[in-house]
Amino acid sequence: MEKAILEKLEWYLTVPTPYVFLVRYVKASVAPDLEMENMVYFLAELGQQIIDCAKLLVEFHSAAAEGELKVVYGKYS
Repeated sequence: MEKAILEKLEWYLTVPTPYVFLVRYVKASVAPDLEMENMVYFLAELGQQIIDCAKLLVEFHSAAAEGELKVVYGKYS
């Protein structure tokens, strides 16, 4: 029902991602600076990679107790 109303009003909703907020922040900044804009996007992508890596490390650590790395897990835990 809500979807039909939104389509009738021609409203299109998207998922709010960090990228959307960064684009708005960069547009609202005082002076449009291409170098700062590129740096913001670079740091956002770098942060996303670090978060993905951290999630993988937690997953590997939790899976090590019952997997092939059981001896290594026992030695260093």
